Amino acid sequence: DSTPDGTNDDPYGGDNVTDNSDGDEDDHDPAEVSVGEFMDLALTKVLSSAGPFVPGDPVTFTVMVTNQGTMTATDIGLADYPPSGLTLVPDANWSLVSGLITANIAGPLAPAGSTTLPITFTIDAGVTGVITNWSEITGQDGPNGPADDIDSTPNNDAGDDNYGGDNVTDNSNGDEDDHDPAPVTVEPFMDLALTKVLSSAGPFIPGDPVTFTIMVTNQGTMTAT
Repeated sequence: DSTPDGTNDDPYGGDNVTDNSDGDEDDHDPAEVSVGEFMDLALTKVLSSAGPFVPGDPVTFTVMVTNQGTMTATDIGLADYPPSGLTLVPDANWSLVSGLITANIAGPLAPAGSTTLPITFTIDAGVTGVITNWSEITGQDGPNGPADDIDSTPNNDAGDDNYGGDNVTDNSNGDEDDHDPAPVTVEPFMDLALTKVLSSAGPFIPGDPVTFTIMVTNQGTMTAT
């Protein structure tokens, strides 16, 4: 009562029909799946200033947010978690309130779209070695208001996410894709300072000895010889 073949049959008389009613051969059948719209934002962060760096230098990172979902995103909140040794350079995009650095991307950010936001710090005195700066998405709106992300939990908690790899946007290794670190290496440096003072007691007249004291101070991060 049917003709098995490799092509679609026409007409289609009904779902799960097995009696050839309505001219519907019973050797084929459809099944539907409904895929709804979803929110999925990913964040990556890179060092965008050229080194080498020493204390006192400015250092800029670039935060990129990519819309991997099917919903347009607006009001995208960001938090930045700088390590000890970096001091925020104030600008119009980032605010420091009660120890938390935040920003907002108004959008709209369409599906498959990306947007970037720079953030700049000054390296504090005495810093040396590799220090790492993190950023995270704290929330976003969809077309109908606040929207949950399909594969991450946006917030401003620096300690609740696993770190599986730099610039990961697919949640591999258990690393949520709404946060990312960027390291910066602060090089060791030499900085010697000299002061000189009169260390003899006066008053003086010709023929008196007079002594000065020279002081050398190491203001750098390298031992001097």
